[in-house]
Amino acid sequence: MRVQSHLQKDGFPGLYNVRVLIREDGCAASGSEWYYKFVRENSRLSLFEMIAPEDAKDLQDTIREALAAGDACEPGVTLLELITTLDNKLGDVYPYVHLRIEKARTSEMAKPLFEVHLTDMLESRDSIIGRQEYLEKYRFYLALKQEIYFDYAPSTNVLSVFRYINGVSFSIYYGDLDAFLQKYRDEGKLNEADALERAETVVRYLKSKELSFCLNVFFTEDGHRYDFQLRGGSVRSADPYCAGVLTPSEASKDEPYYMTEAALDAGTGIFNKRAITEYVIEHLGGTDGKAETGTCWLMIIDVDDFKNINDNFGHAFGDEVVRYVAETLQKAVKNRGMVGRFGGDEFMVFLNKAPTREALKDLLKPLAKDLLLAFDPKFTLTISVGVSCYPKDGSDFETLFAKADKCVYIAKEKGKNRHIIYDEELHGALDKNSMETQAVAYTISNERRRRKIEEILIGLSMEGSAYLLGKPERMDELRAVLDVDGVSITSADASILYAVSGRYIKATSDEDWNDPAVFAGMFDDAGFYVENNVAALKDIMPQVYRGFAEFEIGASVVVTNMKDGKPGTMVHFDVFNKRRKWSERELEYMGFLGKLIVTLIDEGR
Repeated sequence: MRVQSHLQKDGFPGLYNVRVLIREDGCAASGSEWYYKFVRENSRLSLFEMIAPEDAKDLQDTIREALAAGDACEPGVTLLELITTLDNKLGDVYPYVHLRIEKARTSEMAKPLFEVHLTDMLESRDSIIGRQEYLEKYRFYLALKQEIYFDYAPSTNVLSVFRYINGVSFSIYYGDLDAFLQKYRDEGKLNEADALERAETVVRYLKSKELSFCLNVFFTEDGHRYDFQLRGGSVRSADPYCAGVLTPSEASKDEPYYMTEAALDAGTGIFNKRAITEYVIEHLGGTDGKAETGTCWLMIIDVDDFKNINDNFGHAFGDEVVRYVAETLQKAVKNRGMVGRFGGDEFMVFLNKAPTREALKDLLKPLAKDLLLAFDPKFTLTISVGVSCYPKDGSDFETLFAKADKCVYIAKEKGKNRHIIYDEELHGALDKNSMETQAVAYTISNERRRRKIEEILIGLSMEGSAYLLGKPERMDELRAVLDVDGVSITSADASILYAVSGRYIKATSDEDWNDPAVFAGMFDDAGFYVENNVAALKDIMPQVYRGFAEFEIGASVVVTNMKDGKPGTMVHFDVFNKRRKWSERELEYMGFLGKLIVTLIDEGR
């Protein structure tokens, strides 16, 4: 095959060793940020459908053979490598992709997963991986030092001054070199004798691409003198540039707390509470008035059911979980912001390089997926995330923190394992004066929810079942207000699908798993069946488990009317591919709405 170059897709970074965890059917259980950007609304598309048909068959055969081999198939061992195309069915195609698959070391609900690596053949996979490893290593080295680094591109006259804090690049200045010198001159920082002359000498060295230079420089601010030794030189490349280091003298160690070694949390190595708080305040303009100019996000993250983790597995294991969450957050955030530990199992993240809501969600989705699979099948690790936006939701730390914290409570109330981005129209204004505790905050949201449910109840009472049947937009409203992935209304034997909302794999089942005789023993006397974890049914009720698994349902609430010990019309409230711990309020809402719906249909109204 003659290889021709192709243009990189708009909005996509290079396809370099992209990692995807797939199930037996080829659908993604977890993927990198790049993967979810690529598939977009086709996130439920099987990988088998995105590659060449002949390659898809080889991939399916390989997975079947690995499953048949059981434990004899070891994780981490390459099972198949091939060159294929990658097509998201949305118009984006990578024609020369190296695909490698191995059995994953993680599982989902105790089911094996397979790790697929995808690399554009127009790039050198090994070279890119090697560069990434070197980059991470030297970032670590740089973070151990107190120096300030700089680089200068003569072709653009752009100067970049930065430090590495906690393994992350922290920008001090980025912009025009002459503007930088003028700024220090205007602010009176170079008024002391010899200071301006030394600074102008450095500018001449940089612009002339001096091979090597070293001199002492200093500036004054608020009556204090800051001295540095500056060393640098020219880096020869296709487009030569200058780089160097500023080493502060002992007299100039007066620096922000978050830049000191004391700023790191002993248990995780990320910022501690004081450091992350002071970092955010400074970047919001709280200390020097130089606020961020673009969109920023403040995230409060809480590990779900952390007390149960400590109680069931011990505090040492709980510490391991906290360290893993911290590490995963750092990998997800990268150079887009800072991560800190705010409490035992609470974290704070400040993002200043995620300019849009979509960019934020691109980060959050793979983060949640990675955590969900981390300790499977021992237990399911989930987090609740509250997010506020600067400057939309506020310009000071206290306001942004309160709104993000409020959203954490809303996430907890909705069943955990989710993120909530603050929206005043949906979640209500923040009334600091009357709010005695943050726990009161989510009641505002619940009031709106109750009003919507009342609207649905009134509609059903006045119009009967016709209010929902044949009205997909109202079924979508019902699904949204109950915060589930799918709602379906079926006859007792599932032969009739009265209405459905959500992206179910199929509209109806081909199997007899919905046999009323099977379901009859599952309902309580009130015709109510709650299943928080479908995987638990695998051995005790295999027929029902297969039915749920067929639809990729991870948790479900089913409501019916029992007559002579048999169920009638059923309403299913489902979530896909994950467990769900339903709150009492959620069960209450689904109970009386479901009862009204099935009664109306059973009575022909």
